[in-house]
Amino acid sequence: MRYQEFKKFLAEYKGISQAKKDIIQKIVDLDPKDELGAKLLDRIFKVLNTDTISGKIVNSFKIPTADENFAEAVKQQHINNIAEIISRVDTDYKSMNAFLNILAKGQAINLSEFKKPVTSFTAICNNNAVALKVLNALAGYGQGSKRAGPGEFALAFMSPGIKIAEGQGDIEIKGLGKVELKAETTKGGGRLGMGGPSRDSQVAILQAEAPELLQAMGSKKSANIPTMVQYMNAVYPLPNTKNRNKRISVASKVLSLAFGNKFGPAMGKYFGDTDPKAVAANVFALNFEHYKAQDDFAALVFINFPMGKIMTVKSAKDILALVKAGHLAYSSGAFIHTTQASEVFGQLVATRMKA
Repeated sequence: MRYQEFKKFLAEYKGISQAKKDIIQKIVDLDPKDELGAKLLDRIFKVLNTDTISGKIVNSFKIPTADENFAEAVKQQHINNIAEIISRVDTDYKSMNAFLNILAKGQAINLSEFKKPVTSFTAICNNNAVALKVLNALAGYGQGSKRAGPGEFALAFMSPGIKIAEGQGDIEIKGLGKVELKAETTKGGGRLGMGGPSRDSQVAILQAEAPELLQAMGSKKSANIPTMVQYMNAVYPLPNTKNRNKRISVASKVLSLAFGNKFGPAMGKYFGDTDPKAVAANVFALNFEHYKAQDDFAALVFINFPMGKIMTVKSAKDILALVKAGHLAYSSGAFIHTTQASEVFGQLVATRMKA
């Protein structure tokens, strides 16, 4: 039984103590040359069962399982699952053992990289190929009804400087504070907001104050921010002062339904501009500020797993800088949504890593 076969064999393993010993003994009995494989399994379990690492596992699941009895058996099951995932990583004994050494020392993740506007998985893993593979392998672990999204457990597990946050925010990163983690596993990294107004309430404002916009929409049921600016350019052209005031007033009232009396009017002012892209960018930036105020986090970390790309923003200024540099794109929120209220909130979209 060679090392790769050993890893497949481990996939069937479900026990912890005696079962582990039985497997180790069976491997050694079958082929003395696979003693390294047996030692590696034993090493994985020893590292995962240290107070530091097992404590991270318990703490990572303590909050989302607060209404459950997190017994020793539950912790051991997580250790079992994680051991299996790690053992499946395609690498050699020497490289895996070296990774386990840095994991045990709490040095698998470079926290300083999260302070940069743009970085990569390779950089946060200190260019360690095994750490990078483990991070990707654990990306979805713990995700479910009681987890906010992919990547949270993986990061918290791999670094003593990262933990699942209490209260608002997804995780806490040493040096950053409470962090909202948005992970993009396919396309679109989650909207910057929850809930939203009814479509009827949006339409009612247009019916009362700007019926010409509804006429311009025709049979279309929805319009995003750039499209609504184009409609306004057609029916309320600038630089006419009366038209500018009308545009700002209508936009402020509609957007206040979703963003409140502080951010709605601030967004509405940008509709005094005719450039759809400029209006959309500024509204999206304020969408971020509203989201940050609502969820009370210090920074938003946006991770794209397929690209291995990470971006950190703390303000609307940071968002616009990344958009201008071509590192970040976004999907504008809906001025009038289709009946899916959450469409009023913008959505982050990563672009390919730039030099």
